[in-house]
Amino acid sequence: MTQVRSLRDVPEDDWNKLTESHSAFSCQSWLRFVEERTGLRCSYLLWHHEGRLAAALPLYRGPLRNAGQTFSLPALLREQEITVAGSPADGTVILVGAAFGYHNDGPLLASWLGPDERAAVGASLDGFLREAVAAPDVVGAFLMNVDRGTIDALARDGLAAQVPAAILNVTARLNVVGDDFDSYVAHLPHKRRPDVRRERKMFSEAGLTCTVSTGPEPLGDIAVLAEETYRRHGYPPAPPEEFQGMLEALQARFGERCVHFLVHDPNGAMIAASTGFVQHDTLVLPWFGLRAGAVRVGGLYFNTCFYEPLRYAQEHGLTDVDLGIEALSAKVLRGCSLSVKYGVVLTAADRAAPWEQAILDFNRRQRELLGERAGAVARKVVASLLADDGIESGGDRPVGA
Repeated sequence: MTQVRSLRDVPEDDWNKLTESHSAFSCQSWLRFVEERTGLRCSYLLWHHEGRLAAALPLYRGPLRNAGQTFSLPALLREQEITVAGSPADGTVILVGAAFGYHNDGPLLASWLGPDERAAVGASLDGFLREAVAAPDVVGAFLMNVDRGTIDALARDGLAAQVPAAILNVTARLNVVGDDFDSYVAHLPHKRRPDVRRERKMFSEAGLTCTVSTGPEPLGDIAVLAEETYRRHGYPPAPPEEFQGMLEALQARFGERCVHFLVHDPNGAMIAASTGFVQHDTLVLPWFGLRAGAVRVGGLYFNTCFYEPLRYAQEHGLTDVDLGIEALSAKVLRGCSLSVKYGVVLTAADRAAPWEQAILDFNRRQRELLGERAGAVARKVVASLLADDGIESGGDRPVGA
């Protein structure tokens, strides 16, 4: 194992070959953007096998007191009772993996590694992180925005945790059916079909048009809409140039696999956009923006963020559309399934007890909060998803076991 302080020290082709099968937020252009903007101290653990880059793990260190200044903070660290749980208020935080992305794969292992090599990487990583979190000033190491599959993979690779996983959010995903919009509607319950057809008709009658772009030209305008929308929704403010930098980082890696849905009014003004990328037969749409005052026009939200992306996915033979965390009840009614994003906390043995209790309390509040946010239709689905299925059992064991 070796460690470098910047991705400038890792050949881009080597890194991107390693991460091709992983989340887009593990690509080098995205992580370079994070490295330059986050204000935290970056480092990257590297493992080589027979001359090839076989595994890697990004790490970000910084003082807890400055955590609120980063643009993608773990929800856990915004909970005062958790930030001080058994740790100094001005201690150090270690964020592990693609911590500033929509999805975090944790350790990045090459698909060609065998079981023995994976186990060796896992043991090396486990030892490194156990030593790191044992330092007296370290609050903990955090793997944020991981799904259950990632947690299970961590367990198989021998990464151990001593406290429960934290519930962070719920996301919606649509399985693409049929090859045109009518075939999608035919799969919906009968009572839902008129609403969907009415929203499509409203969009057309309002004189709205949607165009699809795969180039970088609209990124500045999309960033302005996104910043405006996220600010209205109460998310921490970020300047448009920061949103634009995020989009440009993914565009640099994925090129025409980045897809932008741009909605214009009859006067040619762009009033809405959703944007994302295609990876592994899935269209992922992490961001959207709606002009203030236009939100109710012509079924704008669902045409921009659901129906037009679905049509694109059908036309391009994709299997799924990842539709993010907003409007869960409405998305369930339109055929989506839901899944959970977790946070995994690694801490020293003598700090495990207060962390465990703090996370269990946090999870109880998250179940209530996410149930309320989900709305009446999705509430039962969310409650079932968030039932304790063993992921919160605690103890010194592999993550998720």
